[in-house]
Amino acid sequence: MIVNGLLGLNNIGIVMILTRNYNKLWQSYKNSIFQFPSPMNLKRKFVVITAFNPLGHLYLKWRNFCLNRELEHDLDKRGLEFLPVLVSDHQFDYLEHSFCVCMDLEEAVIIADHYQQFAVFIVDDNELSLCPCQLFIDQGIIEVERVGLFNHLVRSPKGANQGIESMVWY
Repeated sequence: MIVNGLLGLNNIGIVMILTRNYNKLWQSYKNSIFQFPSPMNLKRKFVVITAFNPLGHLYLKWRNFCLNRELEHDLDKRGLEFLPVLVSDHQFDYLEHSFCVCMDLEEAVIIADHYQQFAVFIVDDNELSLCPCQLFIDQGIIEVERVGLFNHLVRSPKGANQGIESMVWY
């Protein structure tokens, strides 16, 4: 049987592969760092959302930028306050253009799901957490996993710790 290019797998095998890939993706989310182009004024509570790489598939750069531009227009249409941020791995080998957005978590999850994202980041008074989208979409359950202190994960594009001192919180 061929399903989405996978040969000879039954439904259980497909679920196991998807679960393994999801777990790997979840771990990479938990190891993310955040880069701001310059010191920013940040509210004490916001979400970080992107439209890059839907369903964890790596898209071409131009396609990701088009998707993120759609997201930016969507946020703007809703009258939401947002700022750009780069979310990357610690080596800066992989990054996604994202937005810090002042919005409630439920709305963020619905928007992220529309752009086929697995999760959103939440920052609440410097506490960084992750929220999976599908659990809320399927069952109406909001579940978050604490990642750490946001200020410990803020870096400058060159890798030096920019830290919380350069952020203006209100």
